Amino acid sequence: MNLSSEKTYYRTRLREELVYRIEKNPRYSMRSFAEALGIGSGALSQILSGKRTVSTKLTERIFKFLELSPVEQKKFLESVIAEKKNLKRTSPALKSKLEKFSSLPHERVAIDRGLSLDEFRIVSEWYHNAILELTFAKDFHSDSRWIAQALGITVMEAKLAVERLLQLELLEEVNGNLMKTDFNLDTKDKSKTSAFLKRRQKQILLKSIESLENDPIEERNHSALTVCIAQDQIPEAKKRIQAFMWELAQVLVKGEPERVYELSVNLFPLQKQKIKERKNEK
Repeated sequence: MNLSSEKTYYRTRLREELVYRIEKNPRYSMRSFAEALGIGSGALSQILSGKRTVSTKLTERIFKFLELSPVEQKKFLESVIAEKKNLKRTSPALKSKLEKFSSLPHERVAIDRGLSLDEFRIVSEWYHNAILELTFAKDFHSDSRWIAQALGITVMEAKLAVERLLQLELLEEVNGNLMKTDFNLDTKDKSKTSAFLKRRQKQILLKSIESLENDPIEERNHSALTVCIAQDQIPEAKKRIQAFMWELAQVLVKGEPERVYELSVNLFPLQKQKIKERKNEK
């Protein structure tokens, strides 16, 4: 499923980012967004309305500012060029930039009706996954106010999240009740990342800190182990972590579901860089 028209992808992508920033900070404005991109608010307004396209230099700034993945950059350029062709203004520089992405697939689709990176973007906030799992709780209510109170989010956030999940067919409404349709909400290639995947992981880490400070130890577990390892064992470690999490999840879902938890296992370097041998040292 593609939420964005291929020919207007770049404009849709910019609009979604602007909406996201305003949702997180009501004081954020189009002027703020334009300043961050290094253009005037009038020019940005014309771009978003389809009266103007983006330049080669502006695409570079957008790529860095939005932290677009290579696949997202490719789709962005394709949509810009498609629109410029209609205006007969296609820039050789833009064509040259697009050729660099020629070996990339148009999009990566996740396993088991998962999401492309574009679709994952709009449900990357932590509470989307939580709402899906919340539908299994024995006392679940298909009401935005109840969902908001259960997760500690605003009613508007809950309402919009439910609408997005329904639109993506990750939720369905059966006899007036919301039900989860798919087990996985993930991307296929776990060796790749994007700004939105990173943002979700940051949110999970912050929620973990919040739990550490506020939840009784009987209701949580925070463990850590520091170990010096061989760098070439990282792929095997990641494989085993994924297998462990899946196996443990199957154990935890047995019985009557009562409360939504987040299971997170982190493996990351504390040593920031390898110690290099100093040349010419006596």
